[in-house]
Amino acid sequence: MSKKFAIVKFALILVCVGASLTNISPVLADDTFAKPPLYDTAYPYVKYFLDRSLDEASGFKGLTLSFQIYLGGHTSDEEVFIKSGAAAYDQDILGRILLENNDTVILDTYISYFKQLSDVHNPLLNTNGAYYDADFNTIPNGPYRIIRILGRDSPAWWSDWDWAVDTGAAACLTLYSLDAYQRAGTTDYKDFAVMLGEYLLRLQDTDGGLRYGPRGMYHETGNDFYWNLKSTEQNERALLAFTYLYQLTADVRYDTAAAGIKGWLKGMYDITVHLYHSAATYDGALWQKTDFGYVATDVIAFAPLELMFNDTYFGATQDARDEEVAAMFAAIESRTAFLDTNSKPKLFRFSVSQSGDYGSVEWSAQMALAYLRVAQIYAKRPAADKAQPYLDKYNALVSNLEDFFAAPGDDAGARVAPYASYLDYSVAGGVPTGTGYYTYNCQAALASVYYAFAKAGYDPTKLGGGDGIPQTYCTLNLTQTPWYGAQAPNNSSGAATAQMIINFMRKDAVSPYTEIGQSDIFTYAKDGAASTADLNALEVDRALGHFDPYDQLVSNWSDSYDAIKDGNPYQGYNFAIRANDPQQDPEAINKYMRDICHWMAYTVTKEDWWKGGALVAHPNTPAAVPLYGSYDHWGVVKGYAVSAHPCPNPHTNPQDTPDFTVYGLWIKDPKITGIGKDTYKTASECRSTYFRPLATTDGYNGMYLQVAEPPLKDSKAKVVIKKPVRNFTTFKILGLKQYLWRRVIKRRSVSGSNLSLFNPALPDSVKTQDWKAMVDAYLLMDKNAVRAFAGTTMGKPVAVKREDRKFCDYFLVPFGKADKKGKYLVSAAIIIDAHTGHFKEASWTSSPEQLLPVDKNKALVLIRKYLLQQMSACRVHLKLDPASSALRGQLEDLYYDYLDCLVHGPRAPGQLLWSAGEYSASVYRPYWKISVNWSDWLVTQEGKVYRR
Repeated sequence: MSKKFAIVKFALILVCVGASLTNISPVLADDTFAKPPLYDTAYPYVKYFLDRSLDEASGFKGLTLSFQIYLGGHTSDEEVFIKSGAAAYDQDILGRILLENNDTVILDTYISYFKQLSDVHNPLLNTNGAYYDADFNTIPNGPYRIIRILGRDSPAWWSDWDWAVDTGAAACLTLYSLDAYQRAGTTDYKDFAVMLGEYLLRLQDTDGGLRYGPRGMYHETGNDFYWNLKSTEQNERALLAFTYLYQLTADVRYDTAAAGIKGWLKGMYDITVHLYHSAATYDGALWQKTDFGYVATDVIAFAPLELMFNDTYFGATQDARDEEVAAMFAAIESRTAFLDTNSKPKLFRFSVSQSGDYGSVEWSAQMALAYLRVAQIYAKRPAADKAQPYLDKYNALVSNLEDFFAAPGDDAGARVAPYASYLDYSVAGGVPTGTGYYTYNCQAALASVYYAFAKAGYDPTKLGGGDGIPQTYCTLNLTQTPWYGAQAPNNSSGAATAQMIINFMRKDAVSPYTEIGQSDIFTYAKDGAASTADLNALEVDRALGHFDPYDQLVSNWSDSYDAIKDGNPYQGYNFAIRANDPQQDPEAINKYMRDICHWMAYTVTKEDWWKGGALVAHPNTPAAVPLYGSYDHWGVVKGYAVSAHPCPNPHTNPQDTPDFTVYGLWIKDPKITGIGKDTYKTASECRSTYFRPLATTDGYNGMYLQVAEPPLKDSKAKVVIKKPVRNFTTFKILGLKQYLWRRVIKRRSVSGSNLSLFNPALPDSVKTQDWKAMVDAYLLMDKNAVRAFAGTTMGKPVAVKREDRKFCDYFLVPFGKADKKGKYLVSAAIIIDAHTGHFKEASWTSSPEQLLPVDKNKALVLIRKYLLQQMSACRVHLKLDPASSALRGQLEDLYYDYLDCLVHGPRAPGQLLWSAGEYSASVYRPYWKISVNWSDWLVTQEGKVYRR
């Protein structure tokens, strides 16, 4: 390879694994992040190169050519490089992947030459003393960026080879060896990294920036060219190398060097343009920054995100810094991204100055991981609403890049991609990247294997690959869903549920907007027949389909279908009944929740759903579900919190249905007003309390059922319902003695007679009003809920015993404030499991109310009032039939019951109970059980009295 060709292989484009500076943090519990196994994910992409790697006899065991399957068209000098050379950066990519398979073959080859530093002909590390600093002191041991691994028996081959050392390769190899050291504890790996760190320290200038390379390296403009060049992207990677060196060696020089790079990088960022300058060059007097007509994409891919999110240079407030990061991504996307049909990145150009419809799989994969890093940062705050757009771009880019790989003709089991690709997926060989480098015309480039990191969610800029793909805060909350209570004369929860969804669909679709009334919905659903029964599944489905506004708004070939009772399936929404039978499928409840989320995530088009055209005004749609296994109590599921997008590519890739975990659901209840109307319920609580097999007389008896807008394809995802996690700290927050709770848990029961509530002194580390510490983090994303909790104080927790299920007793914890008259009114409430302390659900309201208007004393008053009314009625009947002994006996019993309540009632045991059904429609409205002598009385929060 001629020296003339070597100079155009500008080191700015020989990128290596670099990234934003991220503090190492403990691994988060459970499934907060997911990271598929890197080696298994990468194997198809590395197979071609692994099968052609060199053996022990070559002296380069494990190393392989960077470019393979040569397609022709280059000069003889260029062919020599293609057919003989291995880029150190590319070997690092392969090495990091192998490391996940406990294979250190490539690193061990470097170590073997690290132990031969006395050999001036060392082929991997510069040991000849030819490179030096400003004072002519030698700067040895830099890694060569291009290693000749074949054809070394050719006469005088070394005279025209590229002998440049690469600062970027040094940073990459540092991370590689430190990662291996952290895994295996092999001292050689640490020593090698320290040697590379010493080399990098020698390149740092007084302004904090690292020079591209030492003096003495050949360049046609002179041997100081690389010394007078500072690459932003290389400094970004060196920053991380120094950070990890300091972490594993405690040598403060590395910490100081990292601080210097941070300062230099801040000076390279232009707030007005929202971009980093790609490089700075020394003109003999001053360092001049490159203009923004030349910006390399990888400079943004490896931006120091932690620095940008935390340093006030990038914004005085956190919101301002968040906006600046977003502006930076928008700036590079507008200049170098090719977008797919969903306006998501498909491929990135090499640089702003590149011309032509081609880009790089490798550099695009680096951008995918940049999106992932931002999503990780937001997921840890947590700020799911900010994480999701970046996660969407990450997922879309990873999905799009897959199409640029193909099976080589001589290995059907492998997948390869060129260094540059046209948008039609063909090889872009011999094209200018805009960085001073022309691509090679080869079908397989080892650098493209970087895609495997992105696909696996493995960040090679972090030891161990980082946290992985954020899974916790993937949410959808359709906050514009209106609420309607079941109204007279039908008092139909099914009609009210349909009304919520119908008017949600109509809002912003019809003009002027008019609401569809509940009575009209009920009458149509019942097909005009008089009925006192609530709507069944077929009737709810009929109403939702018929009142779809797009049947009238859209006019096309399918207008004749508007007359169908269930509405036109080809225009707008297309609701259907979906049922899962637990008798036939043990996974029925998991699939039921999966489909609720999947169908809600599907985006609805105005017409011809299989074409993926323009979307309706509200493309995501709530689901109608019967609660407690009964058609007498319908509700609306209007949101979910899951671990991964349930339908990430609904039209371009509808079969893409990733596995996910369901954490919780947002539900509106038409049979409840105030607290209990709007709730966030954990998935485990939905399974144990709300989602039950139907007890009906129709064909859906025994099944889990929903009426929902279905997507193009059914989901095949495997879904897990998040298990509750024991949290005894909650009991401290509630002010409950721990020794008493041990007894309660041991007995596995909670009642008003064996549980006392009071406020003992708590440890300083526990805040008694810290409601956020008791709830799932997903609830914090609901602004209405957070607003309802704001400024409240915690009221006395109320113990409630479940009558319908064992070991499901709970605490109802109110949050409110006193009104002008001093009355404590509740605007939010939390339900905590009484046995394990885990969070079950929460509710809130914008109209504060008295949570439990009936206390024990009022319950006794209501019982006495009830008895007086019964006695009065009995006397009326006696006047009509004075000789009736039965009536006289009944009156006498009522009288003694009244005396018992009057005398013994205040001391009688009272207990709050709950079970879905006649006495209560909501866990937020438990009813009293008061036992007076031999009589058990039940009193509801609505003031109704029942004798058991």
